[in-house]
Amino acid sequence: MPTPKINMRKLKDALRLKLVGGQSHQQIASALGIAKGIPLHTSPYHRQLNH
Repeated sequence: MPTPKINMRKLKDALRLKLVGGQSHQQIASALGIAKGIPLHTSPYHRQLNH
């Protein structure tokens, strides 16, 4: 099954909520109206920040 697409605005907001706000994936999904199954760790931006 292909990965669901997420627009850049929601990706940036999700990263901000996770890294600055320390919110859980479920809280972020509820706030942005996205599926909680969309893994943030697959984002190339998140990977760059962790390395």
